Amino acid sequence: MGLFSKEKNKDQYKSDKVGNSSAIKTTDVTKGLKLLLSSFITEYEPFLRRPWTLKVEFQHTSSRALPQILKLARTIESFSEEQDENGNPVYQVTFGPLGVLGFDKIYSKVKSWKGTLIYVNGQIVTRAEVAKWLICYRDKIQYLDSQPLFCWGASTFTANIFGCHRTKIRDTDWNWNSCWYSIGKLDDHGIFHVDKQRIVELIIQNLKPYRICPALNPKHLELGMRLIPDTINPRADSRWKYYSLSDGNPIGVIPNTEVLFGGGYTVPMSPQYADLTTMLEHKLKMGEIEIFETD
Repeated sequence: MGLFSKEKNKDQYKSDKVGNSSAIKTTDVTKGLKLLLSSFITEYEPFLRRPWTLKVEFQHTSSRALPQILKLARTIESFSEEQDENGNPVYQVTFGPLGVLGFDKIYSKVKSWKGTLIYVNGQIVTRAEVAKWLICYRDKIQYLDSQPLFCWGASTFTANIFGCHRTKIRDTDWNWNSCWYSIGKLDDHGIFHVDKQRIVELIIQNLKPYRICPALNPKHLELGMRLIPDTINPRADSRWKYYSLSDGNPIGVIPNTEVLFGGGYTVPMSPQYADLTTMLEHKLKMGEIEIFETD
């Protein structure tokens, strides 16, 4: 179950009462949410296409490093050499999703050169975007075999229900304010109403710099939205409890189930996240799904 450790309070995973929604379901996202996700997909469609390609283009220069870089670049099958309008050599090397380490070896040497350009699926992207993306993606590639669910959480600090750390919307986290179950409002009857529209707005906002990632999958975003309940009522669902500040007055909800983390600390885990990761781990084991599409 989950990504990090064994669970506590197993009895809280018993059959749902009427109205509870911890089990994985395929309930529809509201029309407004679908439209928002559709806008995300439409806006970033060029970067979501498959096959995904990453190309670095650099020009001839007087740098002493050029011969060494060209020697490395020419060992890559996709290397090509063209000429610009002035007849000067222009070099290009193209990589797939698993070639990021090879890309990084070249890019780290030429990124500061005048005229260096980076393309993702034929679209020019900025150096700042590449820098942000590389920080996360290099780790994903490094742990591709040992931690296939990396994008759902490399630790409790990045655990999320959407299949991408960079949504910045957490599930098990040290900070309640960053979790999806803090986004909403507690009514006078003690029922917490999840603000799904705000969640999608945050996803679109936070993922903009990371739209270039080949591991970013809109299906994972939609699945996360489908799993999140519209309301949470701790009085009817023992897997949840009220979250209060020091004055004891409840301001929201928090999972009543925790996972044990290194050092003996425990952190909350929503039943939705527990069910999702259990399902994904099972399907991976059975060979029923591929979490990371390389084509």
